[in-house]
Amino acid sequence: MRRYPGFLNELQQQIEGLHPEILERISRYGGLDVQDLISLILEPKDHSVDCPETVDPGEIFQHVELEPYEALGRELIDKNSVALCILAGGAGTRIGGSKCMLNLFEGETLLSHKIRKNSHVKNIWIIVTESLSNIVQDHLENIRLMRDGIELVLQYESVRLTPDNQLYTNEDGPSLYPCGHGDVIPALDSSGLLKKFTASGGRHVVIVNVDNVSADIDDAILGLHHANNVPVTCEVVRKSENDKGGVLCKHSGVNQIVEEFRMTPESDVTQFQLMNTNTMIVKSDLDFSMIDWHWHRVKKNLDGSLVIQHERLLQQLTEHFKTQYVEVQRDRRFTPIKSASDLDKIKQT
Repeated sequence: MRRYPGFLNELQQQIEGLHPEILERISRYGGLDVQDLISLILEPKDHSVDCPETVDPGEIFQHVELEPYEALGRELIDKNSVALCILAGGAGTRIGGSKCMLNLFEGETLLSHKIRKNSHVKNIWIIVTESLSNIVQDHLENIRLMRDGIELVLQYESVRLTPDNQLYTNEDGPSLYPCGHGDVIPALDSSGLLKKFTASGGRHVVIVNVDNVSADIDDAILGLHHANNVPVTCEVVRKSENDKGGVLCKHSGVNQIVEEFRMTPESDVTQFQLMNTNTMIVKSDLDFSMIDWHWHRVKKNLDGSLVIQHERLLQQLTEHFKTQYVEVQRDRRFTPIKSASDLDKIKQT
């Protein structure tokens, strides 16, 4: 490993002293390599967005008007031209555990509920971390949901840092975390699933969060995506007062999703009324190699401690590929579970 001077000596020594299994997990090709992590600390990248503009409402499709496309969407599913990708690797730091294994109803987890709702789809890909893979595998087998066409795909991991760039550790040793939902494309590409799916006639991949209870494959939006032959279709929802996340805006002439933390202080975030739901449809044959994935330094509160994570964002797809946007109704398509109280509300309905 390359030697680094000054304040990174201790971090490098800490990394070199990790167990070989941990080193292998955080150094997989396609993820955040250890040397890349150190380079990001030495030379932080600025991915801020300065004074973005609002998007013309006329450029946004309304979900309630898409009924004519439903038949086309159902036809694509019947032909096995669609894969569902469930993002299930989130650490769930705000809710105290992995979201995919949270109990939604008696004997039903968020993940099993999502699979049952989309049981008519042959190809279902579940993005999980290595520490979760065996748990998820056993869970699906125990409730007899594991079948041909369901695949577990490992997400990339890295090590959490302290604010002064040392390894963050707990009683179990170094603290690992999944590197963000931007992992999904590199992970699917590395697994060979995208290539195999496309070669067999697959056309589109629908990506959803496991913690968005309302998110599944919508026939009408799928039909619109296929009919307009666009690389990416992204669902957006009208913001409420306490919403945080990526917003729909125009930057450098491109309509795209930008996380609020990337915007400069001069940007008026309140002017953007539509936010990302993290549900999107992507053509499976896109040239994803053209994307230079950005790593963002993100602050998190973990067990009362401030930690640093470097993550990449799925929404970078909207920056690189022409994307159409569909405004959906919150009560039909966006029911995220971010806290224990959110989960309780779902259980009571």
